[in-house]
Amino acid sequence: LGMRLSVYQDLFGADGGDDPSAVAAADKLAAAVARSQSSHYTTQELAWAVSALGKRAQAASVDVAGASLVVDGRARAAKDGGWQLQDGAGAVALKMADLSGKAWAVVSTAGVRLDDPVPVGDHGLKVRRQFIDAAGRSLDPTGLPLGTPIYVRVDVTNTGKRTQQNLALVDRLPAGWELENPRLSGAERPAWTQDWDLWSAQHMNLRDDRVEIFGQLGPETTRTVVYALRAVTAGSFVLPPVQIQAMYDPDLWSRQAGGAVEVVGPWDDGLL
Repeated sequence: LGMRLSVYQDLFGADGGDDPSAVAAADKLAAAVARSQSSHYTTQELAWAVSALGKRAQAASVDVAGASLVVDGRARAAKDGGWQLQDGAGAVALKMADLSGKAWAVVSTAGVRLDDPVPVGDHGLKVRRQFIDAAGRSLDPTGLPLGTPIYVRVDVTNTGKRTQQNLALVDRLPAGWELENPRLSGAERPAWTQDWDLWSAQHMNLRDDRVEIFGQLGPETTRTVVYALRAVTAGSFVLPPVQIQAMYDPDLWSRQAGGAVEVVGPWDDGLL
């Protein structure tokens, strides 16, 4: 349905907007997308649906010259096809002149939340992270001397009864730590890791601020990921949470809370 409506809009655009069959198709498509989570549809189904509805909305759009935005009783002039308001603008009303039929307004917001708590927990998957020193002992990340090597152990578990594919593990790093060796294998692996059942991941994506690992897990299976970091910058930093999620099923996820870390320099006042 989405593909047919998308092609229809390419052929007829605004000229065919009032056709009863096109109206019915658009209403049915919009209702289907709104009724179910995106994970219930394939990527192509979602792409065609969004493309079709977007083309239809664009074809039916009108100039804002006939519209006015009233903020706290005062009209605001449109700029670049819309209006921009700062935080705390007050009561807002959009007025349309000579409106017949339905109208839609697109509202977007931008900014940084002062408090944006991230949910943690286990839902069909489980992830746990710990930090280890060069001797294989547990490491407290809240007061590391500058230059300290850090080994990260991440255990990932599929707690369900069937194999889960297309899993994405994302471990974000504090700003004062640097990725040193993400692929510990053979002689590079410390002796105390030899008994660990490592995850045979299908792909690894490395960035300055995170490690991303992709793969699958069998039913009721736990595997381990290990890699090396180093504390390279003195200061206090945020430790982001670690998470794993099924890329095509948002109901399957696990996230362990982050915290704070500190890297201590070899100077008394903590500054260079």
